[in-house]
Amino acid sequence: MAASTRAFYNVEQLKHPHIREKFANSLDTKLYSHGPLSGSTTQQWDQLKKVVKETDKSTLGPKRRPHQDWVDDNDDAILQPLEEKRMAFSVWQNNMSSPTKRDRFKHLQRQTQAALRRMQDEIQHYCDTKNSNKFFGAIETVFGPPEPSNAQLKSANGNLLKEKKAINNRWREHFSDLLNRPSTVTSEVLDSIPQRSTINFLDRLPTLQELNVAIQQTSAGKAPGKDSIPADIFKAMGPIALDNFHTLLINIWEGGDMLQDGALK
Repeated sequence: MAASTRAFYNVEQLKHPHIREKFANSLDTKLYSHGPLSGSTTQQWDQLKKVVKETDKSTLGPKRRPHQDWVDDNDDAILQPLEEKRMAFSVWQNNMSSPTKRDRFKHLQRQTQAALRRMQDEIQHYCDTKNSNKFFGAIETVFGPPEPSNAQLKSANGNLLKEKKAINNRWREHFSDLLNRPSTVTSEVLDSIPQRSTINFLDRLPTLQELNVAIQQTSAGKAPGKDSIPADIFKAMGPIALDNFHTLLINIWEGGDMLQDGALK
């Protein structure tokens, strides 16, 4: 069976108030037409997820992939001055006594440095504004992605392990030994630990308002989970969508029937 393709949508559009409002209204309208979620909690989640993704596609469109090379957008500003500077340097080297050729090279050198500095300032701006996605994206495209490497590890008998499979097996062996050691704590020690009373209010059902507050406190811009729905989508939900999501969570809470695909983690 072929693996399903995960679709990613342009959640950056939600930063525009009119698009955010359009998305919330469209999602609420579709859920109202759909009617109450039905079936098991997994089936309810599938229904909600389907409507959300349909609205993502129609309102936000596909995610725009960044240009493969960050400096491509600056080709005219960088590559041309670099080439002109190189040629001016060659011309000057052929006639070192010419002040005109020397001055032209120095001028182009300053121009190129200024253009490169603007690129550096752009990266610094991403850092200063805490835009980590664009900051690390710019760094990665300039210097390339980090090369994967395996830290060497020693086996239980002291032999050096270099292959990835052997290293993974050693970590598995280490944690198995660590977590499956027999307990040396006596029952008397456990009984002597002070007991605290049960905090019953922590078991009460979360309200719609509490859910909304929790969602709004979630950091935006994070990679989505298996459901391919990022936090930005939940933060932009209107009242009907939020109410459906709250009902689903209450059903999970009361029934103890967790979603089969491991979503909402």
